[in-house]
Amino acid sequence: MAAAASAALFASVPAQAETARVTYGIDGDGFRLETGERIRIGNINAPETQKGQAKYRAEISREPAATRDARALLAAQRVTVERVGRSYHRTVAKVRLGDRDVATMLVERGIVA
Repeated sequence: MAAAASAALFASVPAQAETARVTYGIDGDGFRLETGERIRIGNINAPETQKGQAKYRAEISREPAATRDARALLAAQRVTVERVGRSYHRTVAKVRLGDRDVATMLVERGIVA
């Protein structure tokens, strides 16, 4: 169900790509650009930072490592952001670091699901 909703979100908004610098990693699937815009990396799910948002207790304990690893990967990097929607006052985007998809990189490293 969530995958279908995510696919619908990606399909409903025209894509527009731009290159920008990451200034701050918020958590395992979100960061701020140098413009201040908050980006949520689409098609992944990182452990939650808030108890009320976590689906299970172990998720909270995994969150600090996910945030640390995502920050290390993206710190001060220039990324290509292809905006695909909005969620909770954030831009949802496909994000590339060089020629690699960041969502795929985070999943391969075991940082997110």
